[in-house]
Amino acid sequence: MKCRSSRRRSNTWLVLAAGVGLSSCRDLGAPLDVFVPVPTSIVIVAPAPPYRILVGGSLQFHAEVHDQTGAPIAASGIEWTSSIPTVASIDTNGRLLGLGVGQTEIRATSGALSTIPVTAEVIATAGDVATVVILADTDPRVVVGGTLLFVAEARDDQGVVLQVPFNWQSSVPAVATIDTTGLARGVAAGTTEIRASSGSVTSTAVALTVLAQAPDFDTEIQPIFTGRCALSGCHAGASPKEDLRLDIGAAYDEIVGVPSNQLPQWLLVSPGDATASLLYRKVSEDSPPSGSRMPLGAGTLTATEIQRIHDWIDAGAPR
Repeated sequence: MKCRSSRRRSNTWLVLAAGVGLSSCRDLGAPLDVFVPVPTSIVIVAPAPPYRILVGGSLQFHAEVHDQTGAPIAASGIEWTSSIPTVASIDTNGRLLGLGVGQTEIRATSGALSTIPVTAEVIATAGDVATVVILADTDPRVVVGGTLLFVAEARDDQGVVLQVPFNWQSSVPAVATIDTTGLARGVAAGTTEIRASSGSVTSTAVALTVLAQAPDFDTEIQPIFTGRCALSGCHAGASPKEDLRLDIGAAYDEIVGVPSNQLPQWLLVSPGDATASLLYRKVSEDSPPSGSRMPLGAGTLTATEIQRIHDWIDAGAPR
């Protein structure tokens, strides 16, 4: 007899009485060697220092909760504080806003855990643009007809983040175009280089690959779930959160065409429409239609990971 909790399109729940049939599933005398992750630390993982912004400027912080092995795990929630809110405030999503000249300490907490505070500085004026960096993940990709938003950051020679407009360029527009907002669109399969510039300062090129077909589920989508979601205490094991398993062999059937437990009117993955898929909305938005952004407490997915999930769903979520 195969024992598992079942969650299908019918949303039917099967409840087994305690103890019934357990001996047919495993040897009750066999020792159990179950690893239980324990939250032991919380660290700020982004951005890189120095943390300097102008009055009215902003900076996005990210933190992760780690277990006793140093691996990121799901957490009940991360709270952010600024020691001097009149200098800079920080919201629940880790967005720092410069309000007045001075310094403040930024700290993230999760339960009894707290990060080592870091000092953020808010200044009134800044120098000229010294560097421009495209904040892209390694190996960004998009499918033909798909889009990918690039973001750039400019700093002066003291490391102060500057709020400036950027000019964007694609070296091969026949492969991908990019507009004034940094939104690239795949035109044909191939590779192009994306650059951002402010005045005479230009970023290092980032290679963008345009794919002719959707990302493969087993080799490109499942590894995202395995590494970021199918963690012990989260969406894996015998008692996964929201009764949703995202581990190998289970994830596809658990999400494609399946209604959400939180919002039954939403499909977790609606093939052909990423924006109508609750799973995509929850990993890509700070305020999704239900609950919090995922993964909870383990750091947001990278832009490339989010884009791959988007492109896979929009292409029909093929198996």
